[in-house]
Amino acid sequence: MVQHLINARSIRRIQSISSDNAFVKEVTLLALITLVGALLRFYKLGEWSFWGDEVFTIGAKEDGFNFSIWRRSLATDLIRWATQVYGATEWNARIIPALIGIISIPILYFLIKRAINRPAALIFAIYLALSTWHLYWSQNARFYILLLLFYSCGLVAFYIGLEEDRPAWIVASLILFGMAARERLLAVFSFPTILCYLLLLMTPFFEKPRGLRWRNMILFFSPIILVGGIFVAPYLGNLREWMHGFGRINSNPAWIVTSTSFYISLPVICLGTFATIHSILKKERTALYFFLGGVIPLLGTAVLATFHYAANRYAFVSLSSWLILAALASRELFSRLGAQARFLSLGVVAVVVVGFLGDDFLYYNYHNGNRPNWKAAASFIQSHELPGDMILCSEPDVLNYYLEEATFSLQTLKRVLVSGRADRIWLVVDLNAPELFPEQVDWARANATQVANYDVQVHARLFPMEVYLYEPVPR
Repeated sequence: MVQHLINARSIRRIQSISSDNAFVKEVTLLALITLVGALLRFYKLGEWSFWGDEVFTIGAKEDGFNFSIWRRSLATDLIRWATQVYGATEWNARIIPALIGIISIPILYFLIKRAINRPAALIFAIYLALSTWHLYWSQNARFYILLLLFYSCGLVAFYIGLEEDRPAWIVASLILFGMAARERLLAVFSFPTILCYLLLLMTPFFEKPRGLRWRNMILFFSPIILVGGIFVAPYLGNLREWMHGFGRINSNPAWIVTSTSFYISLPVICLGTFATIHSILKKERTALYFFLGGVIPLLGTAVLATFHYAANRYAFVSLSSWLILAALASRELFSRLGAQARFLSLGVVAVVVVGFLGDDFLYYNYHNGNRPNWKAAASFIQSHELPGDMILCSEPDVLNYYLEEATFSLQTLKRVLVSGRADRIWLVVDLNAPELFPEQVDWARANATQVANYDVQVHARLFPMEVYLYEPVPR
């Protein structure tokens, strides 16, 4: 009997030591992944020039829709605080998004570990740390990176609450979706995602999760119906004004789908899609849920593009779902293949990892951080302008920041020419100028001399940055 007790204690001690060692290894590996993510997000953080939306963020202007305490972006408030305290430089403006991008890695890791399993969570953390799209928004003085964090946490929290029948997790998901909606109303994509998932669970094909009961459904949907008006009312109440500002069609569904797929990564899209098909054939729910989380924001943005201003960043909230699906597929390969064939599954993970690393290399060295080079255009003008010159562009606030002098919209070109206020006129043509001011751009190309070019080519997308100088012929 004594010997039996001694053996039992020894086994428990060995198990405890083994568990402690496993936890130390897990935390160490997660710390290394997070460190890699941090190095990538801090590298060249202050080198890229601001673009229009970033300058808007650090300014004091309001857009008329998100100024209320209930709808005001926390990320924007934090960015403005950092620039007011430490100065409005590129580094200071982006430090908050960079930190949010870094802490997203461990936060989402622990949530996904709880929802799925540890191996899939670790693979997801690797993919997220290296993801070029996540890196890009971590280096932008905008709200999208915090929107993604709140949205992704809400999506995973709802899944946990439904699977484990935990009302507290359902409530937590509501709060997180509310915080995401405060960043931008794009968080509404969560509603059709969850609704479609619940409707599919009603079919006899899938086994019902423990939490699929009326109590949890009322707990989740009632506050959405009651409180949702706080977020939606300003848009519906000012619909005419909103459509005046954003009603122009600037893209098409095909461009939205293909460009978003490129930014997410085609290997990730393929892995995630096949993982979902594999899972559905086995009547498993997990991949179906996150597939809807990946597809619905993408299709919703594509539909929006048919009658409204739309950009692939509107589907950024789908990134985590696709990375989770790719991690699930990678984990499934490791678990299903035998020891001799397991090396092949490493090759699948390598396709995703090497793809991200290649895009990261291009992002830093050739793609100018995937954004227009306003800083270079401003530097050229500053070194060649003369007293009395006028500067016209589609984004005056950006050049105002870099030149520290008043610049004007291309819209004023005709008035400037008639008034004769300037002997020489600088005209900067960027991506948006031909669409917003086609006549002015045509005039510049016909009558002025192109003196500099700082175009940035990002695969199929061009960020033009043409600098023209108009010098009137002496009479």
